[in-house]
Amino acid sequence: MTTEFDAVVADVETAVTVITVYFRHVFIPTGSTPDPFYVVGNDPGRWSTRWTLYTCNAPYVVWAEYCRNYADDVARADPTGGVGINSANLPILANVPLGPALPARSLFSLTFRFKRLADLTTDAAQQTLTSGGFDVADFYIHDYGDCSLLAQAGDRAGWEAFAVPSAAWRPDGRSIVVLTAGRPQFIRQRQLVPAGRPTVAVAYATTYKSSQRPMWLGATP
Repeated sequence: MTTEFDAVVADVETAVTVITVYFRHVFIPTGSTPDPFYVVGNDPGRWSTRWTLYTCNAPYVVWAEYCRNYADDVARADPTGGVGINSANLPILANVPLGPALPARSLFSLTFRFKRLADLTTDAAQQTLTSGGFDVADFYIHDYGDCSLLAQAGDRAGWEAFAVPSAAWRPDGRSIVVLTAGRPQFIRQRQLVPAGRPTVAVAYATTYKSSQRPMWLGATP
């Protein structure tokens, strides 16, 4: 990616919006309340920048992202005792949380008033990015492709946040990536779940990385 790509990213339309998103805290500190704004700068994730807050458009998408990124833990959390999910037991187990092999996490709702949110799920935005050499298939691929370069270009362009398809929940899951400029646009937060885990139904519906779908879940639905 080049300075020409920065110019392309700057051409992507942004919008003013008030939006509530959902965030799974990755660490619950002992004896204190989890901070939903604790992030690791320049993290190794898909949308790495100097400060990236990974949120989603719905709680089940948050939990699906958790399952996708911790597939080995999901594999160890089999509630069927080795039988596996089938048409008979899925309705019974659907709402059962996965076991302790998957560490419990807090779930927050966060409301922002963004002045510059870029929706990269639209045809117009994706055509603009493609014209600059970005492959929209990178939204889904396992090694992230040029996603971090796109996020960093958006950061330089002054985006406060951007919406992208969720690799874990298709077709309607969305990740809302909050950047440094978006942090001051925060309005309020609410802790929805102090310490929870994905349900069997969410684990079953998650799109996993290639060859990482836990055996007990069976074939991709």
